[in-house]
Amino acid sequence: MSIKGRTAEIAQELLSLAMELDEQEIRSLITEIRNADRIFLAGAGRSGLMIRAFAMRLMHIGFTAYVVGEVVTPAAKQGDLLIMASGSGTTATMEAVAKKGKAAGVRTALITASPDSPVGRLSDTVLCIPTLTCKMANNGDAHSPRQPGGNTFEQCLLLLEDAVIIELMDCEDNRINNGLIMSRHANLE
Repeated sequence: MSIKGRTAEIAQELLSLAMELDEQEIRSLITEIRNADRIFLAGAGRSGLMIRAFAMRLMHIGFTAYVVGEVVTPAAKQGDLLIMASGSGTTATMEAVAKKGKAAGVRTALITASPDSPVGRLSDTVLCIPTLTCKMANNGDAHSPRQPGGNTFEQCLLLLEDAVIIELMDCEDNRINNGLIMSRHANLE
């Protein structure tokens, strides 16, 4: 198969997965974001990279967003929202962060492939991306994604985050546009 063909195969896999997302779960996350005073985002590994991109996009459209673990991240408190990404929902660091968030009175949201997981059970809002992750895949059965490891989870996570950003922009009566976003983009890079 050609590289273009493989790219199309990946895109089709992601399209099929996107059509399985639960609209109500997405709307619940959007409501949590809109109601939060500040947003804290956490993830480990590749999910962490995707959640950092979401933090930047939220900042670009005017939300106060912080990445958990950065030295400039302040203390979270009641009224804030913690959004975590963990395909397995069993990442020990995410479980610890969720517990600390709950102890601080923070609302918690998890984007995961495993809603009935330790982190899922600690979360107020759970948004499920219904794919197998590298920890869940079982030797390439008919329901396993074509891509290796947790690729489909992370890729769908990024696409979902971008869709949420567009929806949040639309909720703001189109006051947010690319010019405004670019004025907030880092200029010391």
